[in-house]
Amino acid sequence: MRLRTAFLSVIPGAAHVDLGRAGRGLLFFFLFALFLNGALIAPWLVPGQGLREGCLLAAAGLWLASLADALRSARRAGGRT
Repeated sequence: MRLRTAFLSVIPGAAHVDLGRAGRGLLFFFLFALFLNGALIAPWLVPGQGLREGCLLAAAGLWLASLADALRSARRAGGRT
C-alpha cells in the first residue's frame, strides 16, 4: 500500500480517485459533504436535535466506510497502481 493512498484516505473519496475509481470516490465525497452540510444546516430547518445528530452519525459512518474501502482497495491493487 502506498503512503500517498494512506494519507489521501483521510479525505472521503480522494484515495479512490487516486486509485482510479473516480466514480466511487466522487460518490463518497458527495454523500459525505451532503450529510455534513445537513448537520450544519439542521438547526435552522427543524427545532429538534434529531436531524442534526442523524446527519453527523451518517457522515461519521460514511467517513469510516470510505476509509476502510480505500485501504482495502489499495491492498487489493497491490503494486499495480
